Amino acid sequence: MIYTVNPKKIMEVADKIIANNPDLYFSIAVSCEPTSVLPPNETFATMKVNNMLSEWRNLYEYFASRNNFLGITIQSLEDFWI
Repeated sequence: MIYTVNPKKIMEVADKIIANNPDLYFSIAVSCEPTSVLPPNETFATMKVNNMLSEWRNLYEYFASRNNFLGITIQSLEDFWI
C-alpha cells in the first residue's frame, strides 16, 4: 500500500511496480481511515466524498488499460460510510 493522497505519486510508484511485474496482479489500495489512525497526507478521509470518489475514479481510469490491474481497494470501507 502506498500511503499518500497524492495521485501523481501513486501513479508514479504503482506504475513502475505494475509494469515491472506483468505476471502478477495488482489493486491500488486507498485509505479513508480517520486521521486518528493515519496522518492527513496518508488518508483520503479529509476529503469530501465527491472529491474522494473523483480521485479514485481518475486512478482507476489511469490504470485500467494494464492487463494486470484488478481495481481499487478501499481501506477501510467501514470508515468510508462514517
